Amino acid sequence: MFIYIDFLIKKILKRKQNVIMVFICFFVIVFIYVMNVNSQKILRDSLASQIKMSEKAINDKTKIMRSNDVDDSSIQSLQKEIDEINTTKKRYGDLIEYYENKQWDKFYDSYLNELNSQKKVIQQTQEISEKDTNKNVYLEMIEATDKQMNIINHYRKNHLNYENSDYPIYGITFTLYLFRTVFPILLTAVSVYLLSQVFTFDYVENMDRSKLLSLTPIEKTVSKIIAGCIIVLGIFTICTLISVLIATFVTKNIGNDYPIMVLVDNHLACIKAITVFVKVMCMNIFYMIFIILLSYIMSLLIRDSLTLLLILLCMTIGCAYLPNILSVIKPFSHLFPFIYVNALLVIDGSLTKTFMNPNMYFNFGMMVLITGMIVLIVLIIVLLALETKNDKEKLCQ
Repeated sequence: MFIYIDFLIKKILKRKQNVIMVFICFFVIVFIYVMNVNSQKILRDSLASQIKMSEKAINDKTKIMRSNDVDDSSIQSLQKEIDEINTTKKRYGDLIEYYENKQWDKFYDSYLNELNSQKKVIQQTQEISEKDTNKNVYLEMIEATDKQMNIINHYRKNHLNYENSDYPIYGITFTLYLFRTVFPILLTAVSVYLLSQVFTFDYVENMDRSKLLSLTPIEKTVSKIIAGCIIVLGIFTICTLISVLIATFVTKNIGNDYPIMVLVDNHLACIKAITVFVKVMCMNIFYMIFIILLSYIMSLLIRDSLTLLLILLCMTIGCAYLPNILSVIKPFSHLFPFIYVNALLVIDGSLTKTFMNPNMYFNFGMMVLITGMIVLIVLIIVLLALETKNDKEKLCQ
């Protein structure tokens, strides 16, 4: 049996297109990391842009003051506005200086004061707004400001270097970013692509070559599933390790203490990245095993690798994003195992909020995946029993 497992794995890994697939994954990881590194100065550039706008406003008001059409009271009013703009400009200048000198404690204190001021302005504008639609916009702005304040507070309390949380660059935070964006589709597609080869390798023109081997149906099934697990979980582990190691090597920071915003009791809270990372890994491993079992069952019904690949892609990726199209199934979406491909979005509460489904959380997701795996294992046992029975009947004839 172990010889057959080794044979299957070697056959899959020797195919050039499969090696190319692994290199594509590596290229995607590196490309996204470079993009994230280049996005780290967005806040600094935004502050510099504010200074330029302040300078332009000062110049415009100075020109008005020097014109002959302005009376003394207007000049005093304009001068007061210029003084206020200069004060704001100095604050932005100090923030840039702290940022560039990496004086993070001073930067965080000053930036939190700035965010507080912005929040008060938004709240005041919201109060005088007459349109309900505008009020929703202001609520979103306040929520975004609160989120940023929570993150900066976490940086300050834990004495962490600044990181653009929208485009993280440290080991674990960058890897979690990949699990939020590209990994759900990329790793699922690669896994299904490889599984469709593993489970249909023995079929040639609807003939099962594995029957020529001295393996029982149970041994053949277990061998294929083990081979599938080794290949898929191996690719999953390699991609995860590559992303963690690249980001950690470049920044010299694994980022385990950095915050991930998680919805807790309808409120956003900062949870350490390492805590979220462990849960994401756990849920993804169970999801991958579920996909392996599902792929094997489908391979018993569909023996052509390309057809199997297309159907599995539709089932896995298609069903995962189906609630985004059919809003009627959103209340029941927590019962679909495919939804949990987006493990991080489940754990941080993003899907709970998007689907307005309070039942979508880590513990329930694990229960759904484990239940799904048990059902698939029972189906495999039933199908094996039927296959064994058919083989015996053929021998008797």
